[in-house]
Amino acid sequence: MDVAAAIKSFQMFLTIYNLKAAEPEIQEKIGRFPEFWTMTLFSLQTTLFISFGRVFDTTRGSLSIQKLVEIAAQHPPLFSRKLLLARKRFENRIEGDDPQWLLDYVRDAWEPTRADFENLRKELGPYCGEFGKIYDPIRNKIYAHRSKEDETAVYRLFSKTAIGGVQTILRFVHTLLWALQEMAYNGRKPDLGNFTDFDRYVEKLQNETETFLRRLT
Repeated sequence: MDVAAAIKSFQMFLTIYNLKAAEPEIQEKIGRFPEFWTMTLFSLQTTLFISFGRVFDTTRGSLSIQKLVEIAAQHPPLFSRKLLLARKRFENRIEGDDPQWLLDYVRDAWEPTRADFENLRKELGPYCGEFGKIYDPIRNKIYAHRSKEDETAVYRLFSKTAIGGVQTILRFVHTLLWALQEMAYNGRKPDLGNFTDFDRYVEKLQNETETFLRRLT
C-alpha cells in the first residue's frame, strides 16, 4: 500500500537520521559501513517520494486517495447498515438468525450521506494542493525522472519542504483511510482529527528502527 510505504520510509529515515545526529555511538556504528548506510538512506528517501506521488497521482487509471474518496462517494450503499450486517455476520461466522447483540449494533451504527462524503473531499483538498505545489515537483524532477536542472534549482525545490509538512499530510491521509475502513466495517462516523491510530503506527516504526540500530555491533 503506497500510504504505508510512504509512512514507513519517512519514519525510518527520520529515526536513523536523528539517532545518528544525537548519539555518537550510533554514528560510529553507521560510520563503519558508510556506503551501505548512504544507499539505505537514499533508498528510503526515494521510496518516500515515489510512494508519496502515487498517493496523490491523478493520471488516468491510477488509484489515488482522491479517486478512492470519489469511488466511496459514488457508492454509498457500500457503507449501509445492510452491508454492515453482512460483514459482521461473515466476520463472526454467524449462521442462522441474527443474534440480538448484532441487531442492536447495526441499529446504532452510523450511516453516511452524500453530504458526508462531500465533507471528506473538502477536508482532503488542501492536502492535495500542498502536495501538488511543494512535493510533486521534487518527485517528478528528482526521483521519478532525471532532471536537467542544476544544483541551485534542486536546492530551491527542497527549500520549500518541511518535515512537519510531510508528517501532516501523511497523518491526514492515513487517518482518512482509517476512517473509511471504520465506516465500512464498524459503522463509525469519521473523526479526521483523531490521530490515535497514526500515532500508534509511527511509534511502532520508530521503536523497531531504533531497536535494530542499537543491536548492531
